[in-house]
Amino acid sequence: MGAHTPSRPGPATSTGPGPVFGMLALMWAVFVGEVLAPVDLTRWGLRAHDVHAWYGIATMPFLHAGLAHIVGNSLPFLVLGIFVCWHGHRAFWRVIACGMVCSGLSAWLLSPPGTIVVGASGLVFALFTFLVARPLLPRHGSWRRTLADVVVALAVIAVYGSAMLAGVLAAGPSVSWQGHLGGAV
Repeated sequence: MGAHTPSRPGPATSTGPGPVFGMLALMWAVFVGEVLAPVDLTRWGLRAHDVHAWYGIATMPFLHAGLAHIVGNSLPFLVLGIFVCWHGHRAFWRVIACGMVCSGLSAWLLSPPGTIVVGASGLVFALFTFLVARPLLPRHGSWRRTLADVVVALAVIAVYGSAMLAGVLAAGPSVSWQGHLGGAV
């Protein structure tokens, strides 16, 4: 008989907050660079209905319109991102990729032509939706994990639920409800 070697955690089982901290560090580095340089990088955001600005789907989450904007996205991104990482880094990156594409396409299609959209709130909506929907998804885990998912979903709804609804239904004129809606999908 051969010796049993324990398996190492892979991308699906790694659960630390590293990816969340990494993305936040990149968002803040871009913001600080923009302030110190001083250059306006928001022109590299998503430009609605412009087929030549497709790159905005990837750049939009890393660009912010001001200090209040990036601060307003950072805390929920941190909290919700850490909870999603509890399900593994693979789950986190899937939610982020889906959030980028869905919020970007939604903002690109539904915003007035030429509107420049920036910010990570579409990703925040994607993280929120994953955590709320997670207890409803089929699984093969233990009842304890399912119960934990339900508790997290209820806590996330209690803390962020009204802000999420307001972000889609009562967004101000400079807020992209279109990107929020797409992120929630």
